[in-house]
Amino acid sequence: MEEIRAFLSNPVVGLIGYVFSLIAACIAIWQFRGKASALQELETLKMEITNMSKVNNRNNIKQGKKSQYFQDNSGSVHIDNRD
Repeated sequence: MEEIRAFLSNPVVGLIGYVFSLIAACIAIWQFRGKASALQELETLKMEITNMSKVNNRNNIKQGKKSQYFQDNSGSVHIDNRD
């Protein structure tokens, strides 16, 4: 136990510990800022996709003679309900 205490009381070991702690803190700050900017970019892209889908929405579903689930269907549709 005395050997561990002597090792940890060495100023060089203490300095190395402080340097590692400083490096870890810098990495944590860098990761936090990167996550914040990534989340902001995600929100921007979501808004762009929403705006583009509103402008380019050409899927007009018409009800009437044709089924509402088939767009521009001119041929016959066969639905097989066998078990």
